Amino acid sequence: MSDLPNASSLINRVCSRLRISAIARASYKSFLWVGGIYLVALLVSRLTGYIPTEWFPWQSLFVVPVAAMVLGAIFHKRPSLGDSARQVDQHANSKDLFLTVSKLESSAGGYQALVKRDAESKAEKIEPANVVPYRWNTGLGPMFMTAAVLLLTLVFIPQFDPFGQVEAATLKTRVAENLRLSQKATTARAEQLKKDAEDLREGSETEKELKKLTAALKKMRPGKVKKANQEKVLVERKKGLNKQFNMKNSKQLREMLSKQIASQSFGGESDKKAKEWMKELKAGKADKLIAELDEIQKQLKELAEEKDPVEREKKARELKKKMQEMANFASDKANSKQMAQALERAMEQMQAGREGGEEMSEEAMKAAMESLELSKMETENLAQAAKELQRLEKALEAVQMARQLNEDERLDGSEMEGMDLEDYADFYAEMMGEGRGEGDGEGGGDEGQGEGGPPAPEDDSQVTDFKKEESKAQIQAGKNLLSWKTKGMSEAGEFKKEVTKTLQTLEQGVSEAITKEQVPPGYSDGIKKYFKNIADESADAGAAAPGAGASNAGDGK
Repeated sequence: MSDLPNASSLINRVCSRLRISAIARASYKSFLWVGGIYLVALLVSRLTGYIPTEWFPWQSLFVVPVAAMVLGAIFHKRPSLGDSARQVDQHANSKDLFLTVSKLESSAGGYQALVKRDAESKAEKIEPANVVPYRWNTGLGPMFMTAAVLLLTLVFIPQFDPFGQVEAATLKTRVAENLRLSQKATTARAEQLKKDAEDLREGSETEKELKKLTAALKKMRPGKVKKANQEKVLVERKKGLNKQFNMKNSKQLREMLSKQIASQSFGGESDKKAKEWMKELKAGKADKLIAELDEIQKQLKELAEEKDPVEREKKARELKKKMQEMANFASDKANSKQMAQALERAMEQMQAGREGGEEMSEEAMKAAMESLELSKMETENLAQAAKELQRLEKALEAVQMARQLNEDERLDGSEMEGMDLEDYADFYAEMMGEGRGEGDGEGGGDEGQGEGGPPAPEDDSQVTDFKKEESKAQIQAGKNLLSWKTKGMSEAGEFKKEVTKTLQTLEQGVSEAITKEQVPPGYSDGIKKYFKNIADESADAGAAAPGAGASNAGDGK
């Protein structure tokens, strides 16, 4: 129809308008149908809860018009060129002129020239918009009413739950979200511990400092010339060790190492296990704790495979009790918040598997296994930290004694071939303890290996520069206004009370100094033991022996 530009254009444009009108009619019908289905589904959700309520946020209303347009575009009646030509003929009253034009290519005859001429002449006078006008207001009333009913139902109809479906769905959603968050936390912490372990394999700063100290000590030699230089080296090494010690010596770790397991903390077999676990951790090991966690993982796997509901419930209770005991140990005794959190997370995930139904059980059990694996990593991390701290403390003791031996020009690294750093402190202690043994010797002679014999004779006729002096320092806090001494037996318990009070005051001051790290960490235990021994000996002496009593006229505290 290339030789009929006007007629051909008219027919095609009318065909396009017919198609748009067909889509609009189909979309209108689809809107009513989709709106009705949406309303029914919304009412079922609000009145029974069988359809999840989260399916119907206010944005869901836009589904109705969008779905209607899509369905209208797919399922509308598609007009042909013949339908368009008939529409033009009907509008122009041209007695099938344009219908004949639309079929000229498939027909023969001498009249074609006349038909083309008439069609071209009439086509110039016809507007497609007049042939197929758009009536946009048709059907708007029912569409607005449908939309209003949907909106009012969505806003004002409350949510009912006669069958408990909403509550169950809400619980499942909450459990799934909590499970997702706990898995995320487990993964993040596990990645951090793996990174720390990788750095440790490459060589931690603590290990580097210990190796530097070992190398330095092996190079030490006795002598006046080397004395000053060796002291500088030892001071430098001590600074590095102190830095690492302060980094490792966290409050959490200090409390763990200083705690004692009280009798009946857990009861029976659990109490025995807890003592073994703590003993291992203090020694920088965690074999028994890891074995216990392996057993829990094994039981968790058996629980996941158990089909009998009664037996499953029994195993779940036993497993939860065991995990709770370990979490309590981690929190209260091992002082490891991270380990306790991992175990509690495993218990929550196990519970999530029971509450979330079969579809969530497998995922929850997998998450619980991951949390238990993280608990093992936390345990190993805690044992490693305790081990490093104790090695640093031993190294600081070795440095302290090495400096003393260097001062006495007796420090000789050649004697330490084949030793580890852990053996140095014991070796130096033996060197510093020379001259203390059993045997007979004269009190007035040089230092010997023995307790010594009777004191050397004294000559009172010798003139000396001895000057009698008295210390004005007080042992006991406070100030005595007046005191006098009397002969006779003291009142029972008075001496013991005074000594105990004095020792408690002094011991408190020393404890504060240790806490503030004014005392080298290697000497903390020795100082505490020293005061305990004095207290025991003084208490025994005060209880057994008579002595001079003292009466105070007043105490100006």
